[in-house]
Amino acid sequence: MKKLLSSLLVLLSCTGTAVASPVTLRILYLNDFHGQANPVSQAGSPAQIGGAARLARQIELLRREHPGLLLATGDMLQGNSWADRSQGRSVIQLMNLIGFDAMALGINDLSLGRQVLQKRIAGAAFPVVAANMSGLAGTQPRVYFNRAGLRVAVIGLMGESASRLPAGAVAELSFGSALEAAQDQISEAELTADLVILLTHQGYKRDLALAQELCGGASPSLIPVLIVGGDSHTRLEQPAQNGNCTVVQAGKGGEALGIVELTINDGKQVSVTGRLQEITPALGHGNPKVAALVRHYNRSKTAAPSAKPPQHYPHRNP
Repeated sequence: MKKLLSSLLVLLSCTGTAVASPVTLRILYLNDFHGQANPVSQAGSPAQIGGAARLARQIELLRREHPGLLLATGDMLQGNSWADRSQGRSVIQLMNLIGFDAMALGINDLSLGRQVLQKRIAGAAFPVVAANMSGLAGTQPRVYFNRAGLRVAVIGLMGESASRLPAGAVAELSFGSALEAAQDQISEAELTADLVILLTHQGYKRDLALAQELCGGASPSLIPVLIVGGDSHTRLEQPAQNGNCTVVQAGKGGEALGIVELTINDGKQVSVTGRLQEITPALGHGNPKVAALVRHYNRSKTAAPSAKPPQHYPHRNP
């Protein structure tokens, strides 16, 4: 009897985390927000799109319908005067208020400088992930979430866009290969995770190449991989798939919110659907608390006394 119990315990301990019945996880995502908290006009139309208060309201509605994860993938903290005047502090407060789950970094975030960026990371109520960058306190390579019965590993990757920064801006930071970091992190995460999400900031073409390396070669990833990208400001209306890898990106400025739903059964990806949800005037005044925060920083006309004028760097072409 004891031998039988021991054998059962060993068998159970060797069983993976694969879910035995279909489970659908919804991921909401944003990239290249650039502190665009106020609505902006569309070319040739009087209607204004975007706006942080409306964005927050749309996130509320979607979460109420189907809880999941809310992720950001770089260039969130500056690029617009609303964010630049506070050196990104306003954006961190906004993201805390909305309830983001994790964020990766982008090239324009790095241009704030290491000391300022570390303060922003310390003020975040969510983890900041960076697997192929070192020298920045407060980041971690990956984090785990349990959602809808799935264990999800979220990994941050900075692309070669970091090389576009002046040497002085990244003098104390070091960068490794995004592909090698992804492979190393996935090999560790897949031991306990049902899904890997890569938050990348390297441009759509590089994301497609990464998906090919991870899922289109001779030894494709056995675990589903979702690549949530940024940097190229690509409006990807539908997810792009390569085997077990899915690539998504949601434009820029919070003008649309990305939505992707993955259904996983017994450790295998069954289906993927996704779309971009436009942030329109139909959402009214949006979330009142977020609207109040936006108004507060609209009235703030000066940056901190020690603030340096931020440097903005062009995004990578799609």
